[in-house]
Amino acid sequence: MFDILNTISVKFTEEELKECLRNVSGSDAVVIISIEAGNGSEKKGDSYLSTIYRFTVEAVAEAQEKDKNIRLHVIAKGIPKNVARRKTFRSLDFFQTEVNFYNNVWPLMKKLKDSKNFDEADEVPMVLSSFSNGENDYVALKDLSFEGYETVQRDIGIDQDYALLFLKLLANFHALSIAARHLDPEFEKVARSLKETYFDERFRSWYSGFMENKLNEVIRNAVRTQLDSVYLEKINKFFSSDSYGLVCKLAKGPPSKLLAVTQGDVWTPNFLVKLQNGRPVNGILIDFQLARYASITGDLIQFLYSCISQEVLLKEWDNLVDEYHRQLSKRIGELGCDPNLITLGDLKEDIQKNGQLGLAMAMESTVMSSLKEHEVPDLDTIQGDEPVPLEQVWDISPFDDVPRNKRVAFIIKHAVDKGFM
Repeated sequence: MFDILNTISVKFTEEELKECLRNVSGSDAVVIISIEAGNGSEKKGDSYLSTIYRFTVEAVAEAQEKDKNIRLHVIAKGIPKNVARRKTFRSLDFFQTEVNFYNNVWPLMKKLKDSKNFDEADEVPMVLSSFSNGENDYVALKDLSFEGYETVQRDIGIDQDYALLFLKLLANFHALSIAARHLDPEFEKVARSLKETYFDERFRSWYSGFMENKLNEVIRNAVRTQLDSVYLEKINKFFSSDSYGLVCKLAKGPPSKLLAVTQGDVWTPNFLVKLQNGRPVNGILIDFQLARYASITGDLIQFLYSCISQEVLLKEWDNLVDEYHRQLSKRIGELGCDPNLITLGDLKEDIQKNGQLGLAMAMESTVMSSLKEHEVPDLDTIQGDEPVPLEQVWDISPFDDVPRNKRVAFIIKHAVDKGFM
């Protein structure tokens, strides 16, 4: 019955699962009746760093008056069994960051939110259990698909209703750590314990081959075929001026009033949405393996470019930035801080100065989300026990069709026209 726990991690024990059930039920005495494995498969390309598992636990919680039946749906992420895959994608580094977020950072943010008695769901799923030791890492969360939440299609830009809902979600999430930094003397130290997993000089050799030989060529091709030469000159200058080093500096979170715990990888697969009559009514952020303590504009810019349709962006860019700021200020005030702590001018200035972090993430996520099914590699076919150069696995080529090239080129044109490239 407990085989699936051992498959996820040897540290995800029967006793640990019982502790999860005790926390959910509020009962000290819990008896597990059955565990039923579910479908853990995801769309290819949605999960490079981990293996996804789903299962449902039936249990009984003992009570003085009447025993209570428990049915708990769990979604868990474990270290890939394929050794070359997990070494190639440095899965252990990413798990360490996510477990740190759930075990140490999020509890302080949630404590602040709970103290204000908001009548709303949390911005992240309920964490049932998580563990990291560099070998047996895992994260187990409440599976919200059984509460009507679903993923968003990654290769189609969302409309304005989705955009406004997710902007509010992002703003509320960012506001929690901004307020916590001012109200809790210990918070900044804990937030800074999030180790950068992507943009750091330690990882230049890991990422630069893919960036320079694959990703940049896809972007150059899109710009060359779809835009005037002035845009190609801009992107060539950006790439040739050590863009990776620039983004590394921004990811370190230099002193700024806009510093917050950021999700770090804000593309559509990392949102869950609940629909009512076909329209979005609530959203949840998932996947904190790239969480970092940095400027909020990193998340904001990546979200705008990676998730929203071009039509909406062209028409509503300024309104969307204004709406994000309005909600950020509102929630900062509701959390007990000065709602004017960050002005709209502060936000727009930071976009101009530090927008390249979100832009770099947006360029990658837009290219990767545009891949066709046959272009996404099967990671478990990687052979051996040693890491493979990233560019051999993410062996992407310039797009040969107009729609995908237009989608990529749009980001460059818009960023240049807006003045932050």
